[in-house]
Amino acid sequence: MSIPGGEEMELGKQIKKHRQEVQLSQEKLADRVYVSRQTISNWENDKSYPDVNSLVLLSEIFQISLDNLIKGDIEVMKDVIQKEEIVAFSEGKLLDDIQKQRGTGKRPYQKIFLRRLLYQSRMQNHG
Repeated sequence: MSIPGGEEMELGKQIKKHRQEVQLSQEKLADRVYVSRQTISNWENDKSYPDVNSLVLLSEIFQISLDNLIKGDIEVMKDVIQKEEIVAFSEGKLLDDIQKQRGTGKRPYQKIFLRRLLYQSRMQNHG
């Protein structure tokens, strides 16, 4: 999935790589994550993004930490959010306007996803 600024999301590649390492077909992985085979294909081809519950299941199936599975994508998302804020400030927008705009953006799920992951990460580190 290409992000404004030319950066690439890595999760699709990670899912495919780890699926192949554990020698699962897309269909068998789909059964274990409770989604369709087409959903796995969409994730691997960066056409869609797994929800938090699916990410947790994937990390358990692949026997890797959630951080290792998605770490690169969290960093990319943080960078994109920061760049959006810098551009908005340079255009004279107020922080409240930026937050409202982000909340109604094309990909509000990324904001929710990022918040949940950061919260889970903090809980794991402090728990």
